[in-house]
Amino acid sequence: MEKELKPLLKSLARVAGLLWQKGWAEASAGNISINLMGLVSFDSQASPEEIPLLTPRPELGGMSFLVTAAGSRMRDLAENPERGTGVITLSNDGAGYCVSWSGAEGFRPSSELSSHLAIHGLLVSRGSDYRVVLHAHPDELIAISLVKDFQDPEKLNRLLFSAQPEVGVLIPEGVGFVPYTLAGSEELSRATAEAFRNHRVVIWANHGAVAVGRDAEEAFDLMDILNKAARILLLSGKGQWV
Repeated sequence: MEKELKPLLKSLARVAGLLWQKGWAEASAGNISINLMGLVSFDSQASPEEIPLLTPRPELGGMSFLVTAAGSRMRDLAENPERGTGVITLSNDGAGYCVSWSGAEGFRPSSELSSHLAIHGLLVSRGSDYRVVLHAHPDELIAISLVKDFQDPEKLNRLLFSAQPEVGVLIPEGVGFVPYTLAGSEELSRATAEAFRNHRVVIWANHGAVAVGRDAEEAFDLMDILNKAARILLLSGKGQWV
C-alpha cells in the first residue's frame, strides 16, 4: 500500500521538513490532508469500524483522504511520513469514516479534521483540482492577526499587497481572515469553509493559517509568500498594536 502512496508521502515529507525548518510546526502543530479521489482505492482494506462525523459531508461520500495523525510531529514526518499518516474513507452518505490504511500505531486523524473536510467539500463541490489542505503556524501571519489594523480584511490585504508586489501577482484574491475560534470546533470549520469561497489562504487569528493547492508544495508556497509579506510589514512598523 505504501508503494501506491509513495509519491504523495514523499511530497508530504518534503513540506513537513520545510515547515519544521521554518519554525511553523512546533511540537505536534500543523496538519496536512490530501484528497485521493481517482488516485488510490482502499475499499478492500477498509476497517469495519465507522466513526461518525459531527457534520456529515455527503459531497465527499465514498472518497478517501491521506491525513496526518493526531499528535504527529512534522520533524518526524519529514523522516518517516508513513509512521505519522493514515487514510480515511468516508461512507457513501458522508456521515462517517473508517480507517482504510494506517502507518501510525493507534492512528487517529488530525484534531482539525473537521475543517479539512469542510474545505475539501467546498473544493469538490466546485470541481476544483486543488487536492491538498495544509495548516501550519507561520509566526508573522499569527503576529499580524493580533494587530488592530490587520484585523480588517480589506485593510489587511491592502497592506500585504503594498509590502510585496508578488502577493498581488501570485495571490491576487488576497488572504481570508477568521477571527479567533476554538481550534477543532465545528464553528471553526464552518467559518473556514466560508472564507475559502474567495481565497486560497486563510488566517486563523491567534492560531495559524490554512492554504490549499494542487499539491503540498503549492499550498506551502502560497503560505510562504504571504508570511514574508507579513514579516516585511512587521519590520516596517506598519499597523497599530492592540
